[in-house]
Amino acid sequence: MAFLAEQVQFIANLHFHGQNRFTVPNIRNSVSLQTAFFIGLHQKTIDMKSSLFSFVSLFLGVCFPVGGMLAQSAPDTVWQKKIGGADYEMAYCIRNAGDGGYIIAAVSSTPDEDDNILVLKLNAQAAVEWQRLMGGSDAEEARTIEQTKDGGYILLGTSLSEDGDVTVNNGRRDVWVVKLNANGAIEWQRSIGSNADEEAVAIAQAPDNGFVVLGTALNGDEFSGDRNYIAAKLTAQGVVSWQKEFGGSGNDVAHGLIVTEDNEYILAGTSYSEDGDLPTTIVGDYVCWLVKVNTSGSILWSKCYDGENGGIISAAKPQPNRYSFLAIKGPSSNSYHWLFTIDKQGVVLSDTKHYFPRYHIGEELIRTADNGYIMTGFAVETDTAGDPTALGTWLVRFAADGSLVWQKKLLNDTASDSATYVGKSTVETTDGGFLVAGHLTYFEDTVGNVDVWLVKLGGTNLPAGVDEAAGVNETVMLYPNPATTTFTLEWQHATTHPACIRLYDILGKIVFSELLPQGTDHATLNLTPLPSGIYTLTSTEREVIRRFRLVKD
Repeated sequence: MAFLAEQVQFIANLHFHGQNRFTVPNIRNSVSLQTAFFIGLHQKTIDMKSSLFSFVSLFLGVCFPVGGMLAQSAPDTVWQKKIGGADYEMAYCIRNAGDGGYIIAAVSSTPDEDDNILVLKLNAQAAVEWQRLMGGSDAEEARTIEQTKDGGYILLGTSLSEDGDVTVNNGRRDVWVVKLNANGAIEWQRSIGSNADEEAVAIAQAPDNGFVVLGTALNGDEFSGDRNYIAAKLTAQGVVSWQKEFGGSGNDVAHGLIVTEDNEYILAGTSYSEDGDLPTTIVGDYVCWLVKVNTSGSILWSKCYDGENGGIISAAKPQPNRYSFLAIKGPSSNSYHWLFTIDKQGVVLSDTKHYFPRYHIGEELIRTADNGYIMTGFAVETDTAGDPTALGTWLVRFAADGSLVWQKKLLNDTASDSATYVGKSTVETTDGGFLVAGHLTYFEDTVGNVDVWLVKLGGTNLPAGVDEAAGVNETVMLYPNPATTTFTLEWQHATTHPACIRLYDILGKIVFSELLPQGTDHATLNLTPLPSGIYTLTSTEREVIRRFRLVKD
């Protein structure tokens, strides 16, 4: 495969122009299949300016304004970039890499051939360092990719193939797990499934260096069959230790996975069942369902968060005994996004409700360095007649307590623009900004009309060790940086309130935390036990959050 072309444009604000037509080729290009299932997507065909186009119509209720004042303004768009060639390239997941760059799981195909999975490694400036195309002669789809503890990557997707890079097919579509080394070479691969169709959902590395895999199994045909969670535990070498299904006689659709600090696994999603592994009595047609299993796959507890129709759509990286999920709940006439946090027994510790306009749906929730969240989703704006006027990417920033900080939309104008910008996944950058990955869809019937799309939001691009708290008249320095053992954090003036110090590794895990008393003017961090790499240090003093990129040699 030829090396993909890269084009980048630096802009102050995103604004797009084009011809008088647009389309969404299929549901997969806008919202995930799992999300589409429980919110009841359907296609609607509309005639606009003598051109037929389709758009996704979501049963998310009537239009409601966002309540309350935003705590901050949304970050500006710094640049956008497309990566692609003659094929169709669509990014579905982006994650931070340990060297300060990024890893992307994407799909590449031509109009006459089935999809293969494309993995892109970017450097810190988002330039392509290497790319790998993998799969067989049938169709593969990418779901997610994560960095592993050995510096490689674990890729999760689905496959229909039984040749090429895929050695086994269990019948129809399987969950496909691929372990890559740091340079993208395949170390091992494994197909998980049965003679049914399986949809990949999530993968996480366990404390024993093995992997926990979550998907949805479809037993029967696509429209009348029932679904169950399917989970598997793999060793670090890819050997399947166990594989089990969870659910009842109805439809149970998985959407998120958390590996707890005590090596237990929380499987999250949506259930329409009232039997099997579900509590016998639920309220509503479908509910948010969590099931916790141990290292052998035995159920520890099973809980439904009902009272209203609802379904979990994403899970954030955990904190100790605090596990956060994003759901959509409520009747179709008044639905809302529900951000909630539970403890290890499934008890809700905190939750917030957010009413957004109709046709706005979140898909991915990630935890940020300050323990807040960023949600990536898709939005369709309509006029009073219900016809679409704009559609594209929707981002929402939440604080650690779940309150709304800002939201930003990167939309096309359906009357004038010839492309749609579909963001699928977001990461926080080391300069305090965000990098969104997805795909740019052009609406011309020509080859190469879908490319990987990246957009950089905010950030200061400051060098390592420089205070990033904008607008605060207080100098804080981190030195030496890089260093091998100890670092010093020094305030020009002693703190007037207690300051919370947290250190995060490249995977977003807290590796050090300390509460410094009021009056602190310096703190020394001994990082000798930690491996070399890039870390993010945050210092939080009341409403002021400072971030530093810390490099340990």
